[in-house]
Amino acid sequence: MGQAIPSTSDIVISTYEARRAAGADEWTACDAALEAFRRRHPEASSDLANTFIADVLRDYTARH
Repeated sequence: MGQAIPSTSDIVISTYEARRAAGADEWTACDAALEAFRRRHPEASSDLANTFIADVLRDYTARH
């Protein structure tokens, strides 16, 4: 059976978590998450990318 393709949200969260675990501050981790989103969706506007990152990380931090 094949592996499931991770969602964009999963990629954003895992990138954020990895950077924070490596000792990065919150801004640096958020920038890395934003870059991960942009690699997945290069056609997205900056407003969409920023809103997506903010929403995903807000939901993530509320659960943890």
